Amino acid sequence: MNSDSRNDRQSRSRVARIGASSEVKFAPDSSRAIAIGRDVSIWDLSTGKAIVRALPLSHAVHANWSPSGHLVCIKSTVGALVIADSSNLQVVAQLQSKKAGQGCDAVFSRDGGHVLDGTWNGLLAVYDVLTSQRQREHHFPKCTLTTIKSSPSYARAAFVIQPKVAAGLGSGPQNKLCVVEWSAAGLALRELPRKWNKIVAIAFDPEEVSLAVLSHNLYPKASLEIVEIESGELISSRDCVLHAGGSEIDWSPDGQTLAVVEKGGINFYERETMRPVAREEFHLPYHVAFSPDGKWIALGASNTGIIKPTVDVLEA
Repeated sequence: MNSDSRNDRQSRSRVARIGASSEVKFAPDSSRAIAIGRDVSIWDLSTGKAIVRALPLSHAVHANWSPSGHLVCIKSTVGALVIADSSNLQVVAQLQSKKAGQGCDAVFSRDGGHVLDGTWNGLLAVYDVLTSQRQREHHFPKCTLTTIKSSPSYARAAFVIQPKVAAGLGSGPQNKLCVVEWSAAGLALRELPRKWNKIVAIAFDPEEVSLAVLSHNLYPKASLEIVEIESGELISSRDCVLHAGGSEIDWSPDGQTLAVVEKGGINFYERETMRPVAREEFHLPYHVAFSPDGKWIALGASNTGIIKPTVDVLEA
């Protein structure tokens, strides 16, 4: 057996069985992953073992890494938002109170010094990591912010604005996407010039010029679209089928594949043609994520979770 074959077999054997997990995010250097399940855990991908488990706050639901990988921001179902040391998951800062109300993800700025957070009450806020102070806020009356996603370089973020019934806007597409540009001068917001029916997931492409948007009008039938960020124009689309647990999407780092959590499993589509290229069967899947270096893929579900080499999925 030559060394390349041996290394390939060893890589395939390094599978991390992370248990039931609703969300998994990879560190920027792809050496570790953070998983949200009954507790919060950090996994070493070189060994496939958990290196720390903790409960930095009750009912954690979202987590994201800082650009350096030294910190993680973790958010709970009731809106509590903390910063924790990624080496031991000890809380080093509390940014949002324990009764802030439910909300979406929180993401770091490019310099790692700030965190952008959104709530279901329509508040978009920027926090200073060092002082834990809220520095800026934007209000979206009679709206809920349902999703925030960072771009791969942390230079941009995007979030979903969903009007509440109280807004009285009537029928038809009402969900909007807003792109955030981080800069030394502050935070610039720009809404894309189109609307969608209910948006359930978004993801930046690796070049940060397009967004994948998963939305639906009549559940469980959904549409996966790729849209240009600057113009909002539709590039391509295909039909999908959602499931009751929710859905997630992610791009492979080479930009060639889109992974989508759908009914009964996780589907993988080729970007240019949107044709299916692979599928992983799961009961009630929740989450999918590629590592930044493209070597690993995390698959989370209600009863199990696994981190495995990407080649085992896309080249099987």
